[in-house]
Formats: sequence, C-alpha cells, structure tokens
Amino acid sequence: MYPSPAAPPWRTDARRFLLAKVVDLYVELDEAQTERFVAETRKDEEVRKMVITWEETLAEREARGEARGLEAMRNSILRVLQRRLALVPAFVREKLDAIRSVDRLEEILDQALTVSSVDELRLDGETSN
Repeated sequence: MYPSPAAPPWRTDARRFLLAKVVDLYVELDEAQTERFVAETRKDEEVRKMVITWEETLAEREARGEARGLEAMRNSILRVLQRRLALVPAFVREKLDAIRSVDRLEEILDQALTVSSVDELRLDGETSN
C-alpha cells in the first residue's frame, strides 16, 4: 500500500528515485529537454537532495571500484614476482601501494614478467600519474 492517503504514489522517495533513474537511463533528452528536466528537479528540494545523493553514491562506487582495480593490479604484480623470484622484499609492496595509476602498474606488471631480480624493476620516481 501507499505510505499515506495524502501522498500520491509518485511522491514517495523510492518511487521518485526510480522515476529519476528511469528518465536518466532510458529517456534520451535533447539539450532543451535536459535543461528543463534539471530545472524542474531543482525546484523540489527532496528531489534535488535525492539527485545529489545518487551522484555521491555513484562517485563513491566508482572510487571503490578504482581502488579495487588498483589493489588487484598490485596483487597480480606481487604474485608474478613471488612466482619468478620466490622472495619479494617489503619495500616493493610499499612502493606499489604508493602508485595510483593503472597504466603505471601495467608497466610494472610487464616488467615483472621478465625480471630476474627486484633490482631490475623501475619503481623509483613513479608514484602517481
């Protein structure tokens, strides 16, 4: 049932949220329609808060996904090094942890596939992009 007789079904937070997502995901709006939709959603404080909350949620999810991807790359590098060299010094993990670029980690992974010692890895001076 609906939350209260005074609130029509489309006024509930959950329904508004779903409606906003349907419009966002499935309705292709031209520039004028997009501007009007944004203006209309800004008029309603509850909808505005909901849109902001959704954008924050997406940003947080993206950041968590990126962090997981970086951690997976670091773990792959360490695994390759452990297989090739058996012993990997702690400083290697510390240096890998400081790198925030997937591209840089991919370069190091490529190096890890061919090195015969940790000294051959070029870890210094490349901590972020």
